[in-house]
Parts: sequence; structure tokens; C-alpha cells
Amino acid sequence: MSKKNPVIIPAVVELEIPEPVEVVTPVVMPEPVRIHVVKDGDSYASIAGLYKPSGVSKHDYAKHLFDLNKGKTLTPGLEVNL
Repeated sequence: MSKKNPVIIPAVVELEIPEPVEVVTPVVMPEPVRIHVVKDGDSYASIAGLYKPSGVSKHDYAKHLFDLNKGKTLTPGLEVNL
């Protein structure tokens, strides 16, 4: 078996160089924090009734608020995260 030497043929290739593209880093804005300032007589259920999304029960949203706020006792002036 004899080894064949490869044949190298020079070639000219035209490359199309695209125009420079500006790289833009997207800015991700945090969602605004929604709060409710507790008033005398407020409960997680009453707050849930004010802000619950459609399709979510008041009970489920009140539980969500309780968990989100780590079960803090509601006292007037407390800011409850929604």
C-alpha cells in the first residue's frame, strides 16, 4: 500500500463581513412591591378580600398573604406584603 500525498490547492474565499452590532444588555426592573398598611380591625382575610386576583379564593389568598408575611401578627401601621 502506498501513501498518497494530499494535494493542496490555494483558494480565495470572499467573506462578507457584517456591520458591527451594538450589544445591548437588557435591564431587568424588579417588580414593584405592593403593600397594604394595616388598619385597626384588619385581618389576613379582610386584606385578601381587597386584593385577591380573580380566579383565586379569598381563603387561598389569605393563606398566601399569611405565608408571605411569615405569619406576623397584624397590628395597625404594619406593612403587609401583597
